[in-house]
Amino acid sequence: MASTMGPSHRKTSVQYGRKLWHLYQLSRGFLTDISCRSRNSVTATSWAIFDIYRDPELLTSIRAEVDACRVDAGREDAPIKFDLDRLFRLPVLQAVYAETLRLRMHFYIIRMPDRADMRIRDWVVPRKKVIVTATTVAHMDSEVWNTGTNNERPVDQFWVGRFLRYPTKCVDDGGSKSYNPAPTFSTKEAEGGWIPYGGGVRQCPGRHFAKRQILLTIALMVSLFDCDIIGEGLNVKEDFSLNGFGGGVSHSAGKVPVRIRRRAGKANLRLEV
Repeated sequence: MASTMGPSHRKTSVQYGRKLWHLYQLSRGFLTDISCRSRNSVTATSWAIFDIYRDPELLTSIRAEVDACRVDAGREDAPIKFDLDRLFRLPVLQAVYAETLRLRMHFYIIRMPDRADMRIRDWVVPRKKVIVTATTVAHMDSEVWNTGTNNERPVDQFWVGRFLRYPTKCVDDGGSKSYNPAPTFSTKEAEGGWIPYGGGVRQCPGRHFAKRQILLTIALMVSLFDCDIIGEGLNVKEDFSLNGFGGGVSHSAGKVPVRIRRRAGKANLRLEV
């Protein structure tokens, strides 16, 4: 049977079909991205909790920050409810998040200059040629990252101080000088060097959701549970084999035995959202 559709209608139908196909591809890519990032978020949270609980001083600092964000914290039977705006701005908590991704995120950023040659200082990447770089190179550059006053904090170790800035002098507050020793969180000093989500216009669209997911899970964990990492689990290493490297947040090379229990007086607490 011959088509009774005119040329203009056929053209419109083809364009509409292409738009539908494009939207389908975008939605499929978005859902794939959400799935991958959820996997990375869970693994990153596990590493963050691991590093917090094996450092008693850091654990105390995180708990003090998180407790200050509790709503109705004075009631013993009150459900856990956080001032989320304040929680997501906590400096040490954010530093744990950022340092975890710096140290544990290993994936490949792939780019191709589509329209013209790409010039990077003395290098030229020809048009239509693919360039691949690993985030690990940037995250382990000791010339970019703070390694302590006497280089006592090498880049292959976990240290939240890389993302914390402390005031160095008094501040004039309405005629009287005051000093606030509280640190602030910042990634600006390492701009271009901290790239766990890639960069540019193709940066991970789920990065804000991932950050909130990780921070809230850490806050709940330190509020509700005590956790003892047992034996060799304290020194577990990352899996840098071909099976474990390059796909996102690394896995541990072995099992991490832990003893976990409810904190004293927290047995009946629950989360309220």
